[in-house]
Amino acid sequence: MRAIRNGERYQVIDRLICCSLIEGRSCEKFQILAQKLSATDRELADFYGGLVESEGNHYATYLLMAKAIHEKEAQQRLDFYLDLDAQLIRQPNPLPMLH
Repeated sequence: MRAIRNGERYQVIDRLICCSLIEGRSCEKFQILAQKLSATDRELADFYGGLVESEGNHYATYLLMAKAIHEKEAQQRLDFYLDLDAQLIRQPNPLPMLH
């Protein structure tokens, strides 16, 4: 979130992109949980499977909202934040992290 720019339009696009990536990562985590739990706890697997769809819809909604403001800029910022995300994943961190 420290990479969010100032200025109304810039700030809105950046926040929407960040929110979309957070939702996308949640979708990935819930999908893994649903798959792993399917053999041992069908009810819980179905619950997480339902969250996959919900989080995926949130991801798409935030991204579409950012692109509705300015498509080219939103795509550039998405690329920027994906690169930043990749850097953060590769950095060692002494604290437990979910990514």
